[in-house]
Amino acid sequence: MSVLMFCNNTDAPEGGAPPPSERRYNAIKSSGGTCCRLICALKPETERIELCESITELHKRFHQPQPAPSVIVLAIGTQQTLNGLLSIKELFDGIPVIVVLVGRDAGVERQTYLLGPRYVGHANGNFEDVITVLVNLISR
Repeated sequence: MSVLMFCNNTDAPEGGAPPPSERRYNAIKSSGGTCCRLICALKPETERIELCESITELHKRFHQPQPAPSVIVLAIGTQQTLNGLLSIKELFDGIPVIVVLVGRDAGVERQTYLLGPRYVGHANGNFEDVITVLVNLISR
């Protein structure tokens, strides 16, 4: 089973984008280590985790000739990120979505449900709830 994980990288330095390996590292470290903690928590439960760090990369992933992921995990921290995901939500049709909210913005939390997630969790814990939902979705 594969899990597609989206973690937006908002830490791009001025003066251009960093090289891909540095961008990936920044995406994993962004949002207070949420992505890194999620990957560590999800890894024992999945065969493969794909990480997308931008809306563009996520969009391109769904237009490549490869199998759809079993589950999509979206880490959302800002209204801008949520708006970008809402603009491509039709790509997620038929795939269970789990959302992990990085901040406590009430507007983002309310609008997150427009993505049609199976579960919405928060990044302030150890992700036991997210892991439980993920295991249940994969075992179906």
